[in-house]
Amino acid sequence: MAVKKVDIFLLTLPNKNIDDALTKIISNNVRVEFLNPADLGGEWENVTKWKHEKSVDNSEKITLLDFVLSQYSPKVFLAGLQDLRVDAKRSDVDSAWQKKEELLEIAKKLSYFKGLEEDLKTSKSAKFQKKVEEDAIKINQQLNQINPSLQQAIEKEDKEAVIKLSEKMESLQSEKELLYSKTSDQLLEKLANIREEMKADNINPEVIGKKLYKEFAALYSAYESNKHLSKAKEYVFATDENSKVHFVFVAVAKSSRKKLERVLHNSDIMMESVQWDKDILTWETKGKLETFRNLAEGLGHLEEKEYDPTKMIAVFFMLFFAFCLADALYALVISSFTGYFLFTKKLNAGAKSFFSMFFFSGLATVLFGMFTGSWAGNLFNSFDFLSGINKGLGEFTLLNMGLDKADTSVGFLNSVLPADGPLSNPIVFMLLVSLGLGMLHVLIGNVLNVLNAVKAGKKDEVLESANWLLFILSSIGYLAVSVIAPDYSKVGLVVFGAMALGLFIFNNGKSMMAKIMGGLKKVYDLVSVAADAISYTRLVATGLTSAIIAIVVNMLAAGMIEGGGFGIIGGILTLLIGHTFNLVVAAFGAYINPLRLHYVEFMPKFFKGRGRKLEPQIGEPKYLILNG
Repeated sequence: MAVKKVDIFLLTLPNKNIDDALTKIISNNVRVEFLNPADLGGEWENVTKWKHEKSVDNSEKITLLDFVLSQYSPKVFLAGLQDLRVDAKRSDVDSAWQKKEELLEIAKKLSYFKGLEEDLKTSKSAKFQKKVEEDAIKINQQLNQINPSLQQAIEKEDKEAVIKLSEKMESLQSEKELLYSKTSDQLLEKLANIREEMKADNINPEVIGKKLYKEFAALYSAYESNKHLSKAKEYVFATDENSKVHFVFVAVAKSSRKKLERVLHNSDIMMESVQWDKDILTWETKGKLETFRNLAEGLGHLEEKEYDPTKMIAVFFMLFFAFCLADALYALVISSFTGYFLFTKKLNAGAKSFFSMFFFSGLATVLFGMFTGSWAGNLFNSFDFLSGINKGLGEFTLLNMGLDKADTSVGFLNSVLPADGPLSNPIVFMLLVSLGLGMLHVLIGNVLNVLNAVKAGKKDEVLESANWLLFILSSIGYLAVSVIAPDYSKVGLVVFGAMALGLFIFNNGKSMMAKIMGGLKKVYDLVSVAADAISYTRLVATGLTSAIIAIVVNMLAAGMIEGGGFGIIGGILTLLIGHTFNLVVAAFGAYINPLRLHYVEFMPKFFKGRGRKLEPQIGEPKYLILNG
């Protein structure tokens, strides 16, 4: 089962070491959510909060370390996608905490150094230099205006005026000094001084070593833990003012329960399983499907009595992606690029999920493009020297879409399609296939709605949802019978009428008029179902658009290359730029369209997304991977 209730525990904490008890959980990175007893209402709203000392505000230190670590983070290709955290042990964090004052002093100097470097870049711009000159002129003008007034005040022995004007002049002089302190010469001098100062401490402010970077990361992690501790202490409570122990409710996923028990083993913290009035859930998906679960979570979190649609989403998303991209060579580029990062680099969680989705969807598209004979459009059929490759790949073609008139190959599906009529056109055939897939997708959404009602034990919803599903099926059946076997159309009409009558009976209307209006609305909703199914035809339209652009690019490039000379270079550049642009646009459309079909046409049919998700206050450290 993908969705599970979390375990809720009441921890009993001795008054003498509440901080130590909570730190034990936090420092071991147990992913728990500290619960507020006031959420239970009633008598819990009046529990006595622990009157702990006000937590020290370390936000400035955290900001300082965060800035320094971000400035000196490893510079690698697409660093924003990779998990650049350094491996460390708990002892490294403890050691960094012991020397925090020294490390913070170094961090301040490095921050100052980086700030000077940024100011130096700014000072070299013509715009900045012009502003300095203009501001300096204004200050000099003000000083020139004050001088006569000051002389007059001195002559009149007006002490109050003298003091006021003198202070104004000092302020303007300071402003002028500050202005010139940001000029290139002044900044270079300051940078040289700070370099010399840090050189004496064996520190290179240009590139700090791995050891110092790790110490900064460990200290940042220690401050992170303190921040988590302060947050956790907000939920600690006592039953009365003189209580010798305090309590805290924690929620933990079943997969993390053993870790919590192991951390608290042989401690003086008592742990008791309790019932919580409000269900808290985790939605866990193992293996490669996790990336598609993340798509579903975009609309909310599953309730316990809802079926997990992850597998359905995975299958249909990859299929719809293939329809939209529709090109084997483009898909190979996408899967190769994402696969390189997935299998050779340590990606962060967000990038790993995103790249996994494109990798598997790309593999599905390779098969789709192979079967429709699309390789960067008609690339291998556009140049004579690639004819051998084109002939070999043509063996895999099942359906020639007919976009390239020079390609006379006939796929298996082309041979079985009618010789005349609308279905003789492969594009019309693919539009009908996409329409059928759309109807299947919509029907599966309604089936899941029925199953959710059954699982929840809501009989009225089961009857209403099931009757609506049968009404849709009977509508499709009646249309199919009318076309294929007109003699039996009356039977189909009877079944359709019976299902339509059920719409007026099995709905949530309380009065006769309400049931009639509810039934009429459902009948009208059939138009919406048809519109939903038709919207899936844009999958083919999107794929055809990128295929046509690819063919045009190939045609232009082939014409240039045939001309020889500089035309060869122009043709190669046209191929590279044209196909890169087309690939990016096509990939974007292949992601957006399936996503829209799931969020707008499919999931609203059954997905409520009202589950209360477990939200651990203790996340993964930002700059460290703690190993023991």
